[in-house]
Amino acid sequence: MENAVFAHDTDSLQAEDATKILTGSILKLAALIDEHNTLLRRKDQRKEWADISRQPIPEVPATSSSAWNALLRSTMTDVIQPKAEGWRSGLDALLVFLGLFSAIVTAFIVPSLATLKQDEIARTNELLMNITNIMIRTSGTDASNLNLTSPAIFIPEPSDVRFNVYLTLSLIISLSIGALAIACRGFLNLVSWSQHNKAVERLTDIRTRWRNAEKTLGPAIESLPQLLVVPVLLFILGLVDSVFSTALQISSPPTSVLAASSLSVVFIASVAVGMGLTLIDGSLRPKSSPFQSRLAHVLNVSIVQRVKPLAHRLRTAALTTLLEAPSLKSLPVRPAPPLSAESMKIYHEILQATRDDDILDDASAALFNVIGQRTIYANPNRFLRRIPVDLLPQECATLLHLLSPEASVRSHRTAAQVIVDIASNGRTRPLRYSQNDIGRLLPSLSHAARRADPGTSLSVLWNSQFVQAMAIVANSGPNITAYPPAVVFLGARHWSWKYLTPSELCGILAFVFEVIDDKISDELAGADVDEGEQAVVVDKILSSPTLPQRGVAINPRNVLASLLCLSQDKLPLMGRLIPWLVRIHRPRKVIVAAQEHIQMIQRTEWLHLLGHTQFSMVPCLVSTLAEHCLALEGFTENDREQIARICILCLLHTPNIRSRPPAGFVFFARPVLRALLAAVKGHIDLRSAESSDILEALIEIRHSVEEDLMWKDGRFEVLEGFDELLGPIYPGISTRPSSPEGARYAAAEAGRYSELDIVDSSSASE
Repeated sequence: MENAVFAHDTDSLQAEDATKILTGSILKLAALIDEHNTLLRRKDQRKEWADISRQPIPEVPATSSSAWNALLRSTMTDVIQPKAEGWRSGLDALLVFLGLFSAIVTAFIVPSLATLKQDEIARTNELLMNITNIMIRTSGTDASNLNLTSPAIFIPEPSDVRFNVYLTLSLIISLSIGALAIACRGFLNLVSWSQHNKAVERLTDIRTRWRNAEKTLGPAIESLPQLLVVPVLLFILGLVDSVFSTALQISSPPTSVLAASSLSVVFIASVAVGMGLTLIDGSLRPKSSPFQSRLAHVLNVSIVQRVKPLAHRLRTAALTTLLEAPSLKSLPVRPAPPLSAESMKIYHEILQATRDDDILDDASAALFNVIGQRTIYANPNRFLRRIPVDLLPQECATLLHLLSPEASVRSHRTAAQVIVDIASNGRTRPLRYSQNDIGRLLPSLSHAARRADPGTSLSVLWNSQFVQAMAIVANSGPNITAYPPAVVFLGARHWSWKYLTPSELCGILAFVFEVIDDKISDELAGADVDEGEQAVVVDKILSSPTLPQRGVAINPRNVLASLLCLSQDKLPLMGRLIPWLVRIHRPRKVIVAAQEHIQMIQRTEWLHLLGHTQFSMVPCLVSTLAEHCLALEGFTENDREQIARICILCLLHTPNIRSRPPAGFVFFARPVLRALLAAVKGHIDLRSAESSDILEALIEIRHSVEEDLMWKDGRFEVLEGFDELLGPIYPGISTRPSSPEGARYAAAEAGRYSELDIVDSSSASE
């Protein structure tokens, strides 16, 4: 017997040893598998980070030739050359037509000039006839037979005078237009010329000159063909007048010739004055004037560049004489920024007009330093250096262009990284984003983030530059380092954004909620932990205790406001975020924050800003908050009263929570009713004067529950809870009969179909 027991014990020990060995082997194998998975994950991450297409463009200086040369090529290829070639071809066609037209007019005007003077042959014949008559008279012939005529005074025909006037004006105007066309062609050839070698200076000169050329030179070139109407019309009028004047007797003084000559002189003088003004403008403004020529450049070098320094020295001498020298020396000398305001404006204009991905990537590399140098030189005082400056509209437009679907993924990442770098850089002043900037940048950032990482899980975007940029823009200031960027975004005051539609706001928050939910799910995946350990993991993810706890704390009201945009498939996330808020803040603070926000959205102006989905999330939020707070240990009666008040506020005053009268509450308000009963029952004295408003609200809620026709189940259970609570105060309240519709519904639910006819007859009698 003892041997059998000993053998049994030995077998048991061997089985236990084998079990331990097997368990240890399984644990070691699991550890090896986890280590192998970790190594593979790190390898995939290194490979992912090695992919250059997923990285933002490396930063370059603000005056880098690689960035500005790309913009220069884009400007010349896409902007200047196509339009300049169009203007040039138009001028060539105009000059060809003017040559042909001038030849035609000249062919008409040469013979017509002979009609303005007396014909020499006719005059000679007249003189010969008179001489013949004189010789006959001297020879003794009877003088009465002589036919002597006095010399006729030559008067040109009025039609010939008018015809010459028309042709002269037509030829002079056409030649003047030809001279203007040749001059414009010369200006056009030098509009893309610059004397500088640096790309930033060349682009600034060319872009500034081209902008002025589009305002002045372009309209002048485009108006030259319209001026051809004048000489052509004059030529046609002359032809018509010469055809019909043969049959008409027109007597006109020759003063018209003087008038035509005067008009020709005036027109020629106007053209000469215009040419002189273009020469003066080109010499005085070589960088911005579109009227560039070699003569203007020579005048600028020989005269203007010598006169300006002389005038500057005279002005400095005058100021030195009028002002005290020590005061001039005491003025702080500010270093000149690397880029002028005009260069920065041109940079943003060209970048926004660029559609080529390669040029856009190269040019966007200098965006951080272009914006950063403006914030550096905004104020030289080091005490005011960290005061935020407003984002310029042109800078916002550039960021939106880089975040647009037409740009590449690298441009998306570059724009987001620029926002993050400017906020975290110690040398530059942070940017302040207006409501308009927030309404335009946030949707673009969220869409760009989805395009940059189109995977099934968005947890890879947890600390990405996109979410960080969204947190910075949403708070209109520097980043908050005490919490992760997604939590910082939820803590922004987004419920007051005026430039976001409800659909855009819900879309942005849905993206952030998906990032948070995927991050928490990935951390909890495969881990067999209880509810308490899950709370620790959630706190570790959302609070980031390893980071320095500095910056603005998260406002619970803002987070609760964002939870109203939570979709139905993400409702479990509310059960994690609200307990986290309660743990990092006092429960009463979270309850008061929820009450303040629910009171605010009950105002009239919020009815068109929030839809039915957002208002239907109010009971879910209130019930989740109440259930978690009521389950806490040490929850005081004052806090329970506050819970009761917020439940009453939700049930009686939140839009779309109560259905049409006489019905009561919709089905998703039942958890709020149960939370209300749990908060009041046994903890709040309804007979006291301080609780009179709660008592009246409970009675109104009880009547609404009793008349609720949409209740599927549990209505009578809730009614029993109210009757048990209100019975000691109003003993007859539990005997209040139900409405006929409610009784019919109750009979149908209970299967008492025989009572339906009785109920119908009683309803008819009433």
